[in-house]
Amino acid sequence: MVKRATQVEQDILDGAIERAVQDLASRSGKSAEEIRQMATTGAVYYTHLRAHETVLDLVCRLLLEKKKQTRPYSKSHTSI
Repeated sequence: MVKRATQVEQDILDGAIERAVQDLASRSGKSAEEIRQMATTGAVYYTHLRAHETVLDLVCRLLLEKKKQTRPYSKSHTSI
């Protein structure tokens, strides 16, 4: 079950994001609007996706990785 943020938690998060945008804008010389646009259209890192992985996602990913590692050779590849 996913816990949803309360309004107070959401306000704190929004404030932290806005401070980070303003800080990045001042260091990069870009406007805050440009930074927001880059953040919404940019690529998402694999580690970011993994941070939001559910237990079901984790189990499926691990099973797929295991399947890739233990894939048996087909009979057409064996020598006679």
